[in-house]
Amino acid sequence: MVALEGDTIVGMVSAVDYLHPDKADPELWINEVGVASSHRGQGLGQALLQATLALGRELGCRVAWVATERSNTPAMRLYAAAGGAEEPQETVLFTFRLD
Repeated sequence: MVALEGDTIVGMVSAVDYLHPDKADPELWINEVGVASSHRGQGLGQALLQATLALGRELGCRVAWVATERSNTPAMRLYAAAGGAEEPQETVLFTFRLD
């Protein structure tokens, strides 16, 4: 999902719909939401996120999820304002060097 100003991308959401082998319904994993600094605070992230969630519904996803750092205040505000529910468990991130 992208937002354009002329030919310039000023906002984007990348997401993947997938069917986990041990779950009955497809899910929508939201990988990233980004808005150019020149376009922040105008509701663009919210509009992009809502459009992505609507697409997930059209694809038959019953759940959408996204992860962020607690210190990412803009993301925390965006996801809460969009109706997201903060999960109580603590998540651990593993990274794998591939080079």
